[in-house]
Amino acid sequence: MPKPAILKQGERYTFSQYFEMPYAPEDILAELGCTLVRSRLSLPQLADVPAGYAFLTQYLERNLTLVNPISEISRRKILIAPTLLEVCAATEAQPNHTSLLNPEIADVGLTRFDRLE
Repeated sequence: MPKPAILKQGERYTFSQYFEMPYAPEDILAELGCTLVRSRLSLPQLADVPAGYAFLTQYLERNLTLVNPISEISRRKILIAPTLLEVCAATEAQPNHTSLLNPEIADVGLTRFDRLE
């Protein structure tokens, strides 16, 4: 039995609409005749690596393969929140909101700590 079509023929989709679809990225890409390959991304390295970098790198590499990429809550709790907290620690900033994991909060920014002298 063939799979039902994900994309409607003749309809145009914006980039963000693909991420709102309740389908696995692999299924959407297969319908477009493409495949998804997850691999380590090699970026330029800093000479002075911030504290916590090794932990965060290991944490993300291990958990990227375990997280359901179509679940916003999974991404937020398992990938985004720990990353944002490490950035906060490295830059002496704090999240603007008390809960990084609250699904109603769409905009999580950083606030710099003011050093009192």
